[in-house]
Amino acid sequence: MKKWIFVLAFIVVGCTNQGGSAPSSNTESPAAPPVLSESDYKATATPVTYTDNEKGIYYKDYVKNPAEYKGRKMKIRGTIFTIEEQNGQTALQMWIDNDMDQVIVYYPGTLKIYKNDIIEIWGEGGDNFEGENAFGAKLDVPTLKAAYIKKVGTAQY
Repeated sequence: MKKWIFVLAFIVVGCTNQGGSAPSSNTESPAAPPVLSESDYKATATPVTYTDNEKGIYYKDYVKNPAEYKGRKMKIRGTIFTIEEQNGQTALQMWIDNDMDQVIVYYPGTLKIYKNDIIEIWGEGGDNFEGENAFGAKLDVPTLKAAYIKKVGTAQY
């Protein structure tokens, strides 16, 4: 099931890659010019919040209607439950702040992050991933094109 999802994910990533090489670290921005510095990019990203009374993007609204946030810079936190690297690129699935809601993240490089790591991501909302898992259940998951990823801990299960 996981391999099937990521095969599709890497097909999508490969089709959307505009050529050239992907950055090998999280210090370069994949965004088109004008390229912001890491600190400027992070400063302009809207935080994804975990209650609807905080300032920012309420994560349930993002999950419910990801098209509304496509192309919008945001910062989100979650726990990796699946990760795969291929051709110098990374695709991962994470639970949003340990909730069962999830997001698929594409990153144009590789990092020292692993399953169960808690990460913060700065990136842009992407298309919705629609597909089917190995059991025939429908998947409808928002995607995020990551510019920067930072490990902030490891989940304790």
